[in-house]
Amino acid sequence: MGDVINLGDFRERALGKKPDVASGIVVTPDNKILVFERFDKDTGEIFYDLPGGKIEPSERSMFQALRRELFEELDIIIGENTDYLGKRESPSPACQGSFRFYYGIFDYDGLPYDKLGRAEGHLALLILSPEDALEKVRDRITPEASIFMQNVQVRRKSHEAFVARWRREQSLTDFEM
Repeated sequence: MGDVINLGDFRERALGKKPDVASGIVVTPDNKILVFERFDKDTGEIFYDLPGGKIEPSERSMFQALRRELFEELDIIIGENTDYLGKRESPSPACQGSFRFYYGIFDYDGLPYDKLGRAEGHLALLILSPEDALEKVRDRITPEASIFMQNVQVRRKSHEAFVARWRREQSLTDFEM
């Protein structure tokens, strides 16, 4: 299940101050990572970013915001089994003073594609090796997210083992009832 983060200051930001952002490191079945190439209309610069977006006032957690954002941007539904990878002050000048929360995601339904396209400043949805993705977003992520990206294959095996163990425990519990 996604970690629940104390609502404290990011709820306040969502209600009118600089909102916090949830970002996902979405890992494909072949261990590639999804990265957006985006255009900043204020600066005219092209930059690379992970999928995700701002928390809405009605949302009770960053994980809930991430679920909505990834559905809106990529048309995927993320599962409960995500890795919380820390937070850092937002690297975006437009969001200075807010925080960005990072999650590692293996568990999702759907075939990701860029639903919003150029309307949101998206130039392309890139499917990159972990090394190439890390090179593009290194200055925008937490140390934990960087380590996650460097160890995607190991993390996937660990995640799959956890899910298999959890499913076994669930089936045993269901059987015992």
